[in-house]
Formats: sequence, C-alpha cells, structure tokens
Amino acid sequence: MKKEEKNVALLTDDEILEGFRNADEHIVKEYFYGYCRVAYCIYDRCYDLKYKPGMDFYSLAHEYYLALIKHDFRQLEDRKPTMSLKTWMVNGFRFLVLDKLKGLKKEQQKESLEERMGNSHLRFDVHDDEFAEEFRNNHRRDMPHLLRTRQSQLYNPANAFRRGI
Repeated sequence: MKKEEKNVALLTDDEILEGFRNADEHIVKEYFYGYCRVAYCIYDRCYDLKYKPGMDFYSLAHEYYLALIKHDFRQLEDRKPTMSLKTWMVNGFRFLVLDKLKGLKKEQQKESLEERMGNSHLRFDVHDDEFAEEFRNNHRRDMPHLLRTRQSQLYNPANAFRRGI
C-alpha cells in the first residue's frame, strides 16, 4: 500500500526542507522540480536557454539539486525569514543559470590554436608594435656583446698562428 502523500502546497518550509534532505520523492518531484520548471520557463524567455548546449531544464535542475545536496540544503536555510522558500529557490536557480551562461560565453570566446594560426594578423599575444619595440631594445642592448663573443670564437688564421695551432 502506498504511503499517503500530502499536498505540498500545505507543507511548511521546514517540512519541505526535511523532505528534500530525506529525498522524499513526492516533495522533490512536486515542489523542487515544479518550481524549477517555473523558473526555467521564466529564464528561458529571457535567455533562450533551450537553444543553448547543456542548458535544458533537466540538466540545470539536476545540477541545482546536486549542489543543494552537497551543502546539505544550507543555501535554502540561509534565507531571510520574510522570504518564502519558493522565491528563494527560484532566485538560486537564476544564479545557477547565470553562472552557466557565463561559462558558456567564455567557452565560445576561446579561439583554438588552429583558428589563431589561420589569422595572419595575429602573430603573438602582444601587439606587434610592442613586440617590435621590445625586440629592438633587446637587440641594441645584447647584440654588441653577442657580436664580440661570436667574433672572438671565430677561426682566424692569424690568431691560430700566434696560438700555435
């Protein structure tokens, strides 16, 4: 015989949190995923989530629930006493969405090495004039020393005769 399930709308916030901790299937399904679905619909209109990779409802809702489990649902307890649990959950879902969107944007901005090699105007990570200036300064500073060292090491028959080679 199936245990009698209460109407989640009649439960207190503390009872709901206890249901989350105990992984009560009915409370998690009806309350958590129900309000996450509402939040997803709201943020999907703002950010077109369903057309972005990894931003489908179940991926986001599962990730949110796992993050809450990891911290023993403390994020949901740390709300202002005047704020309802459902409002707090929807706001938490929003922060997850914004973090995922930020990560997606960074991922899309990364340019592969092959793409960079294909760009003929990109040679280095520094601007060309900065690099050219740095190269000239290093060249002026180091080249006379390098030339003296290199010339002293070159084979010179006159020097070889004096050294007895």
